Amino acid sequence: MTLTVEQLIGRNVAYARYNRHDPEHVTTQAQLGEAIGAALGEPSRSWSRQVVHQAEAGKRSWAVADLLIVASALGVSALDLLRPLYDTDDVEVQGCVFARDWLERVSGLTAATTPDELAQDALRATLAALDEQAAAVETMRQQVRNALSGGWLEQSPPPEDSPAG
Repeated sequence: MTLTVEQLIGRNVAYARYNRHDPEHVTTQAQLGEAIGAALGEPSRSWSRQVVHQAEAGKRSWAVADLLIVASALGVSALDLLRPLYDTDDVEVQGCVFARDWLERVSGLTAATTPDELAQDALRATLAALDEQAAAVETMRQQVRNALSGGWLEQSPPPEDSPAG
């Protein structure tokens, strides 16, 4: 598959946004837009969700400064956003087509992911989400145990609308 450089960067931005396993990492297009404003040090220069969507769809030109700011907001390197994906054969830059193997040789970058690596990333993300849920459930269990051991339920008066008896 041949991608324009804008499409390549956009796909890598979306990939980085979806596949980071840091709990403080941005996950929505709106959060990325806000993180861009924060990276610029000026929240008023945040990107809207629509601008992020256009960038991820490859419908936005990229200045070097934009590439650096977005990479910073995502917590990745600018080179990560230029890395050819596993299904990219060629990259078109202003009408010139560059073969992926040539790009990999001159940049030192290899294809970002294979389908197996994508599946592993998805499984790692699922496991991280399950771990978070398990921790929340354990916290709730402990709170219930504490309430029961402290006699909290026995000391609570019945609700006013319940029948006496």
